[in-house]
Amino acid sequence: MQTKIDSAVRDLKSDDDEKKAAAEDKLREAVEEMFDARSKSREAQIKDLEKRINSLRDQLQQRRDKKAEICRLHVQTLVNQANGLGF
Repeated sequence: MQTKIDSAVRDLKSDDDEKKAAAEDKLREAVEEMFDARSKSREAQIKDLEKRINSLRDQLQQRRDKKAEICRLHVQTLVNQANGLGF
């Protein structure tokens, strides 16, 4: 795509008006292709982030559901450490 843009930019420097017009069209097409490719990439990134967010929300809800058990186990670990029974 970049070579297409570079070629069109070179042709824009021509003295031939038809060649300039064709180069401008070619440049427009290449820039639009680049825009579309970047948009597609951003959409994919957004989808990946949405999956990650959903996974984190699920994990957070699981932890909320198990709050009492998690806290009880953590307290027990701290008590064991205080009594010299930790790893």
